[in-house]
Amino acid sequence: VKSIDYQPNRTSDNCKWSSIAGTVSDIQGVPLKGVAVSVMGGGGTIDETHFSGQESRFGDSGFEVFLGSQPRVDTYTVQLLSKTNSPLSDSVTVRTRADCKQNVVVVNFQQNH
Repeated sequence: VKSIDYQPNRTSDNCKWSSIAGTVSDIQGVPLKGVAVSVMGGGGTIDETHFSGQESRFGDSGFEVFLGSQPRVDTYTVQLLSKTNSPLSDSVTVRTRADCKQNVVVVNFQQNH
């Protein structure tokens, strides 16, 4: 993981939103589209796979997984997966926050070898 940051939701949903978003890039920082991003947690309420490049608000390789209609504290794991569901990254644990100014957790992955 290159970085984890917290920011407000910038859509019209404002505070009626909680998500995990981010980008995926290669070792040179070039955006990688079509990489599977697995997000699990929230006490078992979330088990979703999205693909990098589907959410351009976060960049060319952006992704976003909607967690719920209000910000709340919870724990999730985020991991990149291959086409055969093999791990491409370590599993990263993130905690969401119950704060309208920090209701989007931005996880940026960058290849390191």
